[in-house]
Amino acid sequence: MGAGVVVAFRKAFPGLKAACMEYMEMVKNSISVNSEYENRSPFVTDNYTIFPYRHVDEGKTVYNMFTKKNYWHKAGKGISYDDYMKHLKESLEMVKRSMVVKSERKLAMPRIGSGLDRCNWEDVKEIILEVFKDTDFEILICEFK
Repeated sequence: MGAGVVVAFRKAFPGLKAACMEYMEMVKNSISVNSEYENRSPFVTDNYTIFPYRHVDEGKTVYNMFTKKNYWHKAGKGISYDDYMKHLKESLEMVKRSMVVKSERKLAMPRIGSGLDRCNWEDVKEIILEVFKDTDFEILICEFK
């Protein structure tokens, strides 16, 4: 959480980095504890996608999605492009489900995946449109400069 658009999110949500680090520690602990018994974590899907972290700060909500095991991986380097896109789609589906449950109807996001992670924006956009096609959400894509 130290480069790209995430820096702006850290400024807008000062507690986000620490909260995400705490969340990831819970994820790691649940994986190590559960691997001894059932090889399943309550924070990880069958496809090994980590559930997004929902952070609320002063009435504003941000979802932090985890699309790869290590932050330094890029689509095609450390994780295959196809696997990255699968994790991205699954993460977006989980965000959508959470938003429905929480009665959230507005979603603003940067061009996720297409900056430092090097995904083709048209591929990402197609996934976003597919995931949210059956909703009445207002979606705003912001370009970070």
